[in-house]
Amino acid sequence: MGMTFRHVQGRRAMHKLAIRELTSIENIAVIGGGSIGSLLSGRIAATSRMRDRVWMLTSSSEHASAIKAVRGIVVKEEGTVGKNTMMGQVRVAESLSEVEDLKKESLALYGFGKASLVFIAVKQAGLRKAAEQAARVLAGSHGSLCIAVMNGVGHMEVIHKALRYHDVSATLIQGIYSGGAYMLEPGVVAHAGRGKLDVCQYGSIDDVSSSLLEQAVQLLNDSGIPTQLCEDILQRTWRKVCVNASINALTTILGEKNGFLLESEESCELIRDVAKEGFQVACAVIEREKGAESQELKEFFEGGWETCANLALHVAHDTSKNTSSMLADMLRGRKTEIEAINGMIVSEGLKHGIATPVNQTLLRLIRCMENRKQTPPS
Repeated sequence: MGMTFRHVQGRRAMHKLAIRELTSIENIAVIGGGSIGSLLSGRIAATSRMRDRVWMLTSSSEHASAIKAVRGIVVKEEGTVGKNTMMGQVRVAESLSEVEDLKKESLALYGFGKASLVFIAVKQAGLRKAAEQAARVLAGSHGSLCIAVMNGVGHMEVIHKALRYHDVSATLIQGIYSGGAYMLEPGVVAHAGRGKLDVCQYGSIDDVSSSLLEQAVQLLNDSGIPTQLCEDILQRTWRKVCVNASINALTTILGEKNGFLLESEESCELIRDVAKEGFQVACAVIEREKGAESQELKEFFEGGWETCANLALHVAHDTSKNTSSMLADMLRGRKTEIEAINGMIVSEGLKHGIATPVNQTLLRLIRCMENRKQTPPS
């Protein structure tokens, strides 16, 4: 007698349960000690089962020293997020050799030493180095995940190439975070804008990695970062690009916090102009990648450019006390992410014959600011 549909369903459920029991998140490595990397590390490590099992790799000696001093990251909620303060017991490393030491320590304490989940949370300027570091951390791990939570577009291809070059079989996941965070001081991060983390697989995924992804989503939700699996990552990516393009460049040029943009109709109109150009370009990109009849294009187009503009205004309000990441980079004399945000709108606009004069002007102004001498003219 052949198996009934109910028998097949039962076997599949048992198979899925067996996989879940055999695979679990062991240690978590977060590459990047900026605001988002610190937020992820601190909130996840604050959950009891991941205490001391979150490792953060950072290039900031000041940040690392502050974390080591109290053996953790302090997360302070602000605004729409809440008013709580929590401590996440995070282990910090400043080099890959220190990560290897953490692996050995974990093996001795818990009987497992690998990092089965790696987050990449860096700026575009640090992407290639971070991708190489992720590949080294994941080397030898079977059934592992690499989740990239970054601004802009184009970074997934770079990470994918790095993992494959080092023959790392980890499943790559793209993350889009709509919340806000900023560093208050070394070792202390403010969670200042409520938002959610959308995650989507990049390429194929097997049963083991699928189980790990479900656990990662649950862990993030439990840690206070609302997370959901989605399939329409392209439109979400471009919606985030439109929001970032509308806020980051303007705050950097004006030298003001996000909330300043809401204080005049002129700056609000600039936000709308940037978002409108970004929306037009995004529609062309989604049509090229997904097709003119795709559901993803239909959903994005139906919202209209006003949806992107209103979202940018909403984010500016929710993160009014934030110093945008681009302004923070400019103040520190670092290269900004302008090329991956407004620059991407301009370059894709050129490919599709779409004029983007406002974004092009902002792009040129930020380039001028990046290239100017640090000392005032005599």
